[in-house]
Amino acid sequence: MQGRNSSDFNKIETWVFDLDNTLYPASSGLFPLVQERMNAYICRLLGVTLDEAKVLRAQYFREHGTTMHGLMAVHRIDPHEFMAFVHDVDLSVVPANPELVAALDELSGRKLIYTNGSVPHAENLLKHLGISRYFDDIFDIAASDFTPKPAMTALRRELGTHWLIRRALHHFQQKDYSQLVDLLDASTRESLGEINRDESTRLLWNVVRRQPRLVLLGLRGLLMGRGLKS
Repeated sequence: MQGRNSSDFNKIETWVFDLDNTLYPASSGLFPLVQERMNAYICRLLGVTLDEAKVLRAQYFREHGTTMHGLMAVHRIDPHEFMAFVHDVDLSVVPANPELVAALDELSGRKLIYTNGSVPHAENLLKHLGISRYFDDIFDIAASDFTPKPAMTALRRELGTHWLIRRALHHFQQKDYSQLVDLLDASTRESLGEINRDESTRLLWNVVRRQPRLVLLGLRGLLMGRGLKS
């Protein structure tokens, strides 16, 4: 953050961070451990040698954006099983980073993780680094329908949904919050538990399907905000 006016950063409302080799240095050697687990997974899945597995891992990465995406396309693997296996690594190789903690502490605005990995992997790393408290949400590969970066369509959709919800809630009055609580009946609360919190668009539509009156409540919040600006 040196060389930049702090006021420039204060104007930014939302920060989106990558995870692997970004919030920790590539020199830590963590990602090579993940790649070793990928090799082992491919060996077990296809019955190939380690050298053959390395070739396939690199080939799928080049052709499909991630090794997992290639395995899904060619071999129809379960992505959740794959991620649980390859992320089962020793995080002790990642060193503490007090400078990172200090930088995040000074950085205002909402902070999100956008990763080609999984939510559990991100949560484990953030906890290990002692920076979980700084991040409001994690947008993982599952939330983007397993379409890897650098594709941005799914991320833009989710950020747009987050913005819409926040904008509506920002203009709520106490009576609106009371009505919101009343509308969260047993069926609606059940739908909240069915979907990962990071799939905000799917979560929103599932809740609205269970409780259509939430649409009117949200629209009132949005219209109140527009009325304040006019």
